[in-house]
Amino acid sequence: MDFVLRPVTCLFGYLMSFFFFFVEDRSLSSTPPDVSLDRFVFHQELGRGSYGKVMLAQDSISRDLVAIKIIKKKVLLQDEVDREGAMAERQALVLASGGVYVTSLYATFQSPEHLFFVMPYISGGTLHQRMAKTQYLEAHSILLCAAEIVCGLKFLHQRGIVHR
Repeated sequence: MDFVLRPVTCLFGYLMSFFFFFVEDRSLSSTPPDVSLDRFVFHQELGRGSYGKVMLAQDSISRDLVAIKIIKKKVLLQDEVDREGAMAERQALVLASGGVYVTSLYATFQSPEHLFFVMPYISGGTLHQRMAKTQYLEAHSILLCAAEIVCGLKFLHQRGIVHR
């Protein structure tokens, strides 16, 4: 049963990364001082968005694969909507830590030109990618995916995160 749940669970983690959140103001946890760009070995691009891209990387200390969202500060300085969206996304990821059906945030750090959000790498792609590849999902997959989305949204709502 575990191998059946894993692919759809993984899809939901990346699906959540495309949502925008309104988050109540709470303090954010800080990143350990040893997290920097030098700690990661970058492999390939996983996707692009309006204000940055997501790269597959390996943590040189733990050897774990991670997804790192790289956000251009220049873009955020020029567009208030993108700036607010990026900061709300960071805060939502921090508040959502510990959720089974949502992705979490390991760390954040910055360089002079970029912000970096380090998240777990979840293989399997997005639900959109899966639908484009298969054209449809079987009934049991739809029910499982819908149940996981509802559980994920319930978890987020309990933490003051609302999907619009």
